[in-house]
Amino acid sequence: MARKVFQDFAHVLCQRFIEVPSNRDLVNLVILGGGRLVLDIIGQKATCNRYPVTPLPYSEDARGWLDSQMKKRKILTDELIGASLIVEYAVDLSRKQNDPIPVAKFDFACTASITSPDRQYTSILKAEKTWELSTV
Repeated sequence: MARKVFQDFAHVLCQRFIEVPSNRDLVNLVILGGGRLVLDIIGQKATCNRYPVTPLPYSEDARGWLDSQMKKRKILTDELIGASLIVEYAVDLSRKQNDPIPVAKFDFACTASITSPDRQYTSILKAEKTWELSTV
């Protein structure tokens, strides 16, 4: 049963990152400026362009979501060894005329990986998104 569920987890990690990011995540992505972001969700580590950075708030949310889904489905914790998200992204920051709020346009390519003792499950999702940013 865990096989199908773990594949779904990988897809949902990408989907949640692209579809429902927090404003804090978006602001951090703008500050980091684009490139390759690697989030080790289980290990609570992150790098951007191979340099260590503080994990985005998304990482903690994703870890909590994974934990709740594992409990809900009665999957033993030792069946999940790793969960990570690699995000290749570009960002373009602009402002609308006479509006102080910046607008960020992102081009995302996300690859999520869920690792079990015997297998790795991956999902890839690409999208372009535009959001107005607010203060944090």
